[in-house]
Amino acid sequence: MSGPRLACAVRYELFVACEDEDLGADESDYVTSVAGTVVTYIGSDGDELGPYPDEDGAAEREVDSLVAYIVQTRRAIDDRFSLFDVCDAHSDGLADMFVAVFDIESEMPREELGIEPLWEGLMYLEAVTVDPAYRGRGVAVQAVKTTIETFCHGGIVTAHPASMPLTDADWKALDSVKIAGSEVIVRDGASFSPYRTGHGAEPLG
Repeated sequence: MSGPRLACAVRYELFVACEDEDLGADESDYVTSVAGTVVTYIGSDGDELGPYPDEDGAAEREVDSLVAYIVQTRRAIDDRFSLFDVCDAHSDGLADMFVAVFDIESEMPREELGIEPLWEGLMYLEAVTVDPAYRGRGVAVQAVKTTIETFCHGGIVTAHPASMPLTDADWKALDSVKIAGSEVIVRDGASFSPYRTGHGAEPLG
């Protein structure tokens, strides 16, 4: 059952490996882990106060969480590391995403996806969960959009959406398209109008 849109905020925790001064970096050092917790505040009388409580004693309530990985593409390229090797060293999920979006040999986005050449950054959204009591209130879309704008505004954002509580309409609102022949969705943040049907993409909704 849906309700009115819930005003909320996202609190992030980041995990970034530190480069060893003697040994230098290896492939696993070029991925930043992002864990987000979506919160709102509840007043003493049960009213929803949103992300900025103006009442003493307001209780924080966690309504959503997400996990994303950011590939430090520019740093990896500058240090002459293969982007695929970086993704593969991290996890099967990142490697599968890379194969769906990129040409392995050139390590550039597949031509048929029509991704703008000025993209900067790569994010893989691994998981989104929403408290059942808050589903249908726009929480997941707000959290994902805020995460994209904070960490990968002009980059490529990907996800395997099957296990996430977002509908086709939600992914469309996030300017994402499904890659034909795969279970991966992609968002081209460098495009003025990223939601479009290209030769390698399928419309959602």
